[in-house]
Amino acid sequence: MAVRAMTRIVLAAAIAACGAGHFALEAAQAAPTVYKSASKDFVSVPVAEQEWLVDQVIYAQNLGMGELEHDALRRLVLLNPASIWARLDLLRYALPAGLSDEAEQVRRSLCESPDSEGCRLAGDYMKLMRGDSAEQMQQLQLLETAGRYDQVIAQMERIFGKPPRESYWQLRYYRMWLHVPARVDEALAGLGRLMTDPRASGVVRKRAMLEERRVRLDIYTDFGID
Repeated sequence: MAVRAMTRIVLAAAIAACGAGHFALEAAQAAPTVYKSASKDFVSVPVAEQEWLVDQVIYAQNLGMGELEHDALRRLVLLNPASIWARLDLLRYALPAGLSDEAEQVRRSLCESPDSEGCRLAGDYMKLMRGDSAEQMQQLQLLETAGRYDQVIAQMERIFGKPPRESYWQLRYYRMWLHVPARVDEALAGLGRLMTDPRASGVVRKRAMLEERRVRLDIYTDFGID
């Protein structure tokens, strides 16, 4: 089969996977595969249902369906309440969406242990989204929209370090690198690490996987093989 045709098929399959909620939910209910982790941040959860909800988040983000994204993020927290990463994803939705009360409620839940990693990350994010830092984040978005990726990368390195320590910002950072030809290989390596990073949420890991595979398929088709 031609490489370009195969590319379209694979990408269509990835999109379909994110949107095929009804059938995936039936599968989750029918065959509750269980994931067990030794980490204290996780509890046993039905893998199929968790993956379906992650797909729903990404599907909603791609289409700008805020209500669906919000619902899926909340259900991920309910499904796996011990995961700080699921709650941080919900916090990162709630605060920019103007859901201040919910964001504060999530922050308090993460700060039941004030010295915990979840509390520190929640506090860092809320500081970034307020005051002078909020203006910097708005500027980042404007630069990205304008396609000024070198400037986005430089500003992210000033704010978060090189590379950012947290997986949530690493994903955005490596996505910017993908627009700089000389740094594509580094970006792919970074995305590959995120795909299996236990300190990343399911949404971050899945997005990293989709980005990495999309770019690799584009690289193959650049050879012009039909």
